[in-house]
Amino acid sequence: MLKLVLNFYKLGVNALNNGVYLERILDLPLRDKIARSKYIDESKIDTIDEIEEELSKEIQRLIVEGGVVDV
Repeated sequence: MLKLVLNFYKLGVNALNNGVYLERILDLPLRDKIARSKYIDESKIDTIDEIEEELSKEIQRLIVEGGVVDV
């Protein structure tokens, strides 16, 4: 679970540096999955890898969509 939280932070900072608004990052429904990951049973530990992949895809999507408009 800690790995997910740290990865969320790292990817979030990267997204912010690429012009994504903080609100868009904080509104990701994936944050709830990360918070609930501490309750994942050991037999379903692969779920954490799936959440991590989904996190990378969602953050990348936000970066592609952009945020700050170049003026």
